[in-house]
Amino acid sequence: MEPLPKSYIREFLKSVRFQALESNLNLEHLGRMNEVTQEKYSGLDQETQTIEENLKNILDEYQISEDVLSQIQELDSSLTELENSVEFLEELTTRIEAKIKSL
Repeated sequence: MEPLPKSYIREFLKSVRFQALESNLNLEHLGRMNEVTQEKYSGLDQETQTIEENLKNILDEYQISEDVLSQIQELDSSLTELENSVEFLEELTTRIEAKIKSL
C-alpha cells in the first residue's frame, strides 16, 4: 500500500480539527441550553408552588364560606318557620278578638 499524499493528510487533519471545534461549540451550546432550561423549570417550580399555596388558601376560604352559608341557610329556615308561627298567632289573635267583641 502506498502512502497517502501529504495534502490529503493535511486536509484530513483540518477536517478533524474543524469537527473537534464544532463538537466543542455544540457541547458548550448544549451546556448553556441545559442551564437555561434548568433555570426556567426552577422558576416554573416556584410558580407552581405559589399557585398550589394560593389554591389551598382559596379552598380553605371556600370551606369557611360554605360553613357560613350553611349556617345562614339554617337561620333562614328558622326565620321562615318563626314568620309562619307569627302569622298563625296573628290570625288566631284576630279571631279571638273578634269572638270577644261579639260576646
